[in-house]
Amino acid sequence: MNSGTQIGLEFPTPDNDDCFEYAYRKWFLAEDPALMYGKMANFDRDLMQQSNLFGAWDESYMTAPLLDDNRKVAVFHRNNVVLITNTSPIDSVADLWVPVPAAGEYRVIFSTENNEYGGYARIDELMRYPSLDVDGLSYIRIYAPSMSATFLCLL
Repeated sequence: MNSGTQIGLEFPTPDNDDCFEYAYRKWFLAEDPALMYGKMANFDRDLMQQSNLFGAWDESYMTAPLLDDNRKVAVFHRNNVVLITNTSPIDSVADLWVPVPAAGEYRVIFSTENNEYGGYARIDELMRYPSLDVDGLSYIRIYAPSMSATFLCLL
């Protein structure tokens, strides 16, 4: 059982009898097209590139304007980048109202739903999301598929 989160890395756990045999990175697994590790490597590479392009980590803090434990949805803001996560293995949210840091139009800059990362293309990355103002706060409405993360930025 692979209980690790890195490419080809298995951490010693009770599930594998605390075995250290595979506790090292197996980078060659990313080169096997029959496995998902190559798609995970693409995701990791592009995530780092996007964070550098948009300066998402230049700010020293992140806000979390929406944390919904019941639906397993969380929204984070950092430096005008919006991250929407849905960690439910089953339930997608068809019309999620997402608080955004500023009024305007948002676009997807990165999504785990991209086929290149093993996603199911349930997010249209070309779609634009205009904000709605409600009681002085700005929101966008978006589909949040199960087990996904989507990054958006203000145009």
